[in-house]
This record gives sequence, structure tokens and C-alpha cells, in this order.
Amino acid sequence: MNKYRVLGLRSMAPAIAMTIAMALAASACHHEPEESQENALVVAGESVKFSGDKLPPSLDVAPVSVRSGGTITLSGRVVWNEDRTVRVFTPFSGHVTRILVQLGDTVAAEQPLAMLESPDYGVAQADHHKALAAQKLAARSLLRVRDLHDHGVVAEKDVQQAEADAAAAEAEEQRTEHLLKVFGGSNEVVDQKLVLRSPIAGVVVERTINPGQELRPDQGGPAQFVVTDPTSLWLLLDAREDDVAMLRPGGRFKFHIGSYANEAFEGVIVRVADFVDPTTRTIKVLAKTLNPDRRLRGDLFLTADIPVTGASAPQAPASAVFLFGDKHFAFVRDGGSFVRRQVEVGPEHDGSVPILAGVKAGDVLVTQGVLYLQQTLLAHAAS
Repeated sequence: MNKYRVLGLRSMAPAIAMTIAMALAASACHHEPEESQENALVVAGESVKFSGDKLPPSLDVAPVSVRSGGTITLSGRVVWNEDRTVRVFTPFSGHVTRILVQLGDTVAAEQPLAMLESPDYGVAQADHHKALAAQKLAARSLLRVRDLHDHGVVAEKDVQQAEADAAAAEAEEQRTEHLLKVFGGSNEVVDQKLVLRSPIAGVVVERTINPGQELRPDQGGPAQFVVTDPTSLWLLLDAREDDVAMLRPGGRFKFHIGSYANEAFEGVIVRVADFVDPTTRTIKVLAKTLNPDRRLRGDLFLTADIPVTGASAPQAPASAVFLFGDKHFAFVRDGGSFVRRQVEVGPEHDGSVPILAGVKAGDVLVTQGVLYLQQTLLAHAAS
């Protein structure tokens, strides 16, 4: 008897369960979930309003902040200080006969770097000798004409012509002599020996010629020698568009080189370029640094940490901004409503974007769920 009662109860269990499920379903038809009631929304124009005091779990917000203080990090490289660098080119065609210095040599101002056998330079030497002879002849002729004029043999116009000839010959002699002095050659003999000299004291950091090589000034290409003072170097930094407002000439900063990872070097900003590189969309920043121990080398890569004291544009998480058509928008919290606003933004950096227009510091933006709100607005507009 008890055995059958137990079996009967067991056989009734599925029916009881079905009855309970139907009751719950009927109850659900008459009562919405508590969360759904709290988050009932109203769409009006560009805003979405939730009736409850709590945000739906799918939404998250954050205030717009203004970055002030701290540092910005820029990449760049070390280059020669062009104010203390010269590139030596041959002014005449010629044949390289001797190389007088090697890479890394320290040279003095006007020190010879190489020697060339140059017929073109020989022509310049010959021109000077011709001009010198003509100048001496014109000077003697002028003395003779003046003497004849004093004795009433020649007219005044002859004296004036002789003076003009002497002046022209003197000018030509000075021109040819100065040409030889500029290139550091000899004006005593016509030997065709052209000497390439360093205009400044420094270190030879580049050499592109070898003995026996034929050189022409019109062939283009790199300089035959580059001489620089390596104790003063330039730094070329790449700045983003939104960082430019915080960079000022005279600003000091620290930078690091990979081979000296645990050491910081000091630099100072000299100039910020007036244009944006169309390829990289960066702005070149020129800085300089002292290198008395010559540990830094040209073309080394660096990372600069530049302190920022002024305020920049308002910053917001990149997830708060979305693109609709060809414009950017964000949802701004206004009490219980979320209003869509058009914004202008700068380039993204480290997960944040500068807000150039549309919102201000202190505004609260939706950072998670912007697409849900946008779809809600679109669905309402289509209905």
C-alpha cells in the first residue's frame, strides 16, 4: 500500500512541476522584472532618458578631464649640430692624389684634408698670373701717360683712359687672387694642385672619396668630407599635433638612449616647426644637447620625456567617441538623460583622445554602451 502511494506521488511530480512553471509564466505576463521597470527609457530628439535612478548594467560613464602637469613622451634621433658642421665639396674637377685624414681624426681650421690634381684649378691659377701681369703693365702705362701729360705731350682724356685701364686691371687681379685664397691654393706658381681644407676645427665624421677617384663639382652626390664639432648635438623629435601647444622653445627635458638605458641626458627645445609632415602627420621639434665626453653619436635613436606645466585640451577615453557618417559624436549625461553631441577630436594616444570642441572639462560622457544609445536613437527615428 505504502509502496504504491510513493509511486503515485512520484508519478505526480512532473505534473506539479508543469503547474508551477505555468503559474510563473502567467505571473511574468502581468509583472515586468524589477530591473526593466527601473530602466524604462524615453527617447526625445537627441536624448535618451532612463526613468530609474540607476544606470543600466550595459552603460558606464566617466568625466572629461584636462591633462595638466606630468610629461609627454616623444621619439627622435640624434643628428649633427648644423651650426657647427661643414660639408666639404670640391669646387673644381680633378683627380684625387692623396687623402690626408681618416675618419675620426681631429682637425684644425684650414687643415688640409685631401689633394687633387686639377687642370681647371690650374686655369684659375693661370688667370691670376695673367691678371697680375696686366695690372703691373697698366700701372706702368698710367705713370708714363701722366708724365707725358705733365710735359704737354698727351691730352687729359688719355690720362683718364689710362687710369680706367689701371683700375680695371687692378680689380681683375684682386678677383683672381681672392678666388685662389678662397680655395686655399698657391698663387705663386701654376701647379694645378688643389687642396681641400676644413673650414672649421672639429672631427672628420664622413669621408666619401678615395685616391685615384675623379671628382666633378656638377656630379652631385654627398660631400667629400663632413667635419663637425661633436661636443654639441641636435635632437630631432617627432611631436603629435595635440602635443604642439605644450611645447615651447627654451623648455628643458630629459632623454634616454638605448645603449645608456639607465642614464638620462639633458636637452633644451630650440624650435618647433611651423608645418605638419604630410606623411607621418607629425611636427618636427628641434632641440640641442651638450656632449662633452662624446658618448653620443649621430643617428642614435632616443626617447624624450618632456615635462608639461600648462593645460591641454580636454581628454576623454577613446571609447566615448564614435563615428557616424563623417562626424564624431559622444553621449553626455545630463541628469537622467544622455544627450548626443557632435564633437571634434584630435589623434588618439594611449587610449585617450583630445576633445577640441563639443564638450568641456567636467562633462560626464558615456564610455561603455554608446552604440546601444545610438541604436536606440536610430530605432526611434525610424519608427
